[in-house]
Amino acid sequence: MSATKEILKPASKLLITEFGKRGITLKPTLSYQLISAAFGFWSHESTVDYTVPFEVLNDRHYFGAKPLFHHSLLCERVERLLSLDHQRSKDLTLLIVDLLTHHHPIRVQTLKVLYEPEYDATREMIFRVLQSKNSEPSPLASVAIALKQLPALPANTIDGHLRLMCSAPIVMNEVRRTVGEFIDQAPTWIWCYPSPFVKEAFPSLADQGFRKPRIEDEWMVPAVKPRTEIGVGFVLLQQCASEFADVAYAVVSGHYEFKTTARDPKWSDIKVLSIPRDEVTHFRHKALAEILGHPVDELPLLSRCRACGELIAVADAKPILCCSCPR
Repeated sequence: MSATKEILKPASKLLITEFGKRGITLKPTLSYQLISAAFGFWSHESTVDYTVPFEVLNDRHYFGAKPLFHHSLLCERVERLLSLDHQRSKDLTLLIVDLLTHHHPIRVQTLKVLYEPEYDATREMIFRVLQSKNSEPSPLASVAIALKQLPALPANTIDGHLRLMCSAPIVMNEVRRTVGEFIDQAPTWIWCYPSPFVKEAFPSLADQGFRKPRIEDEWMVPAVKPRTEIGVGFVLLQQCASEFADVAYAVVSGHYEFKTTARDPKWSDIKVLSIPRDEVTHFRHKALAEILGHPVDELPLLSRCRACGELIAVADAKPILCCSCPR
């Protein structure tokens, strides 16, 4: 089974069950077609061919990319694949969107598509599929950047973001230092595209593009009103002391904000945030090891090249951060 299908399998079972309650027999193969159509892809095979990175997300998704659904295409596919009338297809379209939003939320990990070299050949195609069918700019910053609706970021890879981040200031326990100094003080692991279930990672997962103002925005505290921002796609983890837990981690995240008030609108420098996370299992949230499926110290460990002193990291025998030494 492909990695894509493995992630979508619980959603497939959910659709089959809910359709069955409404007297419709939905074959597993068709359920995957409908899930793919919900995100704008004409067929499930295309999502597999282009290794579209679906992920399960936190249904509260305070930050990060909210799932974008293509109602018209989904309705058309429901009507054609299940041979139903238009009104019944519209009702089932709303059901599918509700299930994929609130009961088993999934989305495309757009930051991965934007930052990873493996998507160089398919990036534009994937983002054009995800783009709204109307002429409005995308509500996702990643899509807007790729389609040149927003300026390019100062860096466009995990490696590039981390190198820019190293000189950024960070405050921990009222002590101000750079991220580079933070990395050098103790073993530090990097988690690329962390789980949306880790709330401390939300800034690094931010993907908010253009959005029309809403009435409810006026009720919000000015400092937290929605803005155009995008995360760096990774967090740094380092053990730290805590009076409440035997094990705790400093979770360091980063994101860019788009400065629209400047004469020449541009992206800000990386804004860095460090949030402590107590590893208390069975209390409100899972421990990081439970979410990861392995101990934290099995994540890629950041280290310095002995020759040039630049940061390097290896995951599964594959370098994810390389120094500039000649190969």
